[in-house]
Amino acid sequence: MTALFRAELIKHVGLRLTWVMLTIAITLSAGLTTAIAIVAGSHGSAPLGREDLRGVLSVPGLLVAGIVFVLGVLASAGEYRHHTITASLLVTPRRGQFLAGKYAAAAVVGTVFAGVTLTASYVATAIVVLAKDLPVDLLTADAVLTWLGVTIAAGLFALAGAGLGALVRSEALAIIAAVAWWFVIEGLLPGALREPGLAKYLPAAAARALIQAGVPAVDGTVAAATGGLLVAAYVTATAVPALLLTKRRDVG
Repeated sequence: MTALFRAELIKHVGLRLTWVMLTIAITLSAGLTTAIAIVAGSHGSAPLGREDLRGVLSVPGLLVAGIVFVLGVLASAGEYRHHTITASLLVTPRRGQFLAGKYAAAAVVGTVFAGVTLTASYVATAIVVLAKDLPVDLLTADAVLTWLGVTIAAGLFALAGAGLGALVRSEALAIIAAVAWWFVIEGLLPGALREPGLAKYLPAAAARALIQAGVPAVDGTVAAATGGLLVAAYVTATAVPALLLTKRRDVG
C-alpha cells in the first residue's frame, strides 16, 4: 500500500498539469484576498476589523476545493481516457489497493494545495494590512480554525474527485455532474422536496460551513464540525461504491 501511495504521488508531481493548477490556485487565491484587503473600507465596502482575517482567508476556500476536485477526477478517470488503466492493473492486480492508493494520494495533494495557497493568501493579505496599517489581528485562533477547515475540505474534495472519476470513468461527465449539482440541483432540491431546512445539510452548504470553520455560524447553517462530518459522509458515499465497482467490472 505504501508503494502504491508513493507511486500515485509521483504521478501527481510528475504531471505538468499539477503545477499549472497549483500556480492558478495560488494566483487566484492571493489575488482575491489582496483585492479584499485593498478595497475594504472604500467603494461602499465595509472596513476590515480586528477579527476579519478568518473571513478573508475563507474566501478562496471553495475555489481551491474545486481545483483539487478536478485534479482528483483527472487522476482516476484519466486512467480510462488515456487507456493506462489496464497496464496499471497488470502491475497492481489488487484493484482495491490500487484505488485506495489513488484516494490517499489525492487527499494529500488536496491538503498540500490548500496549505500552499493559504500561505500565499496570508502573506499577500498581511502585506496589505501592514502597508495600509489596517486594524486586523494577523495572529488569531479563529484564523487557524479557518486554515484547518479549508485544508480538510480540500483534502476531502480531492478524494471526492478521485472517487467520482473512478465511479463514472469519464472526466467530462464527472465534472459536468459536479457542476450541475453544485449550481443547479442543490438549489432546486429543497424546494422540490418542500423541505427548505434540508438546504443546510446538502454538500455545498456543508462544505461552506467547514471552510468557514473560524467564522461564527449564522442561522441557516450548520456548525463547522457538523459540516465536516457531512462532507466526509458524502465523500464516502461516492468513494466506497467506486471502490466496490472497480473490483468487479471490466476495465476494457
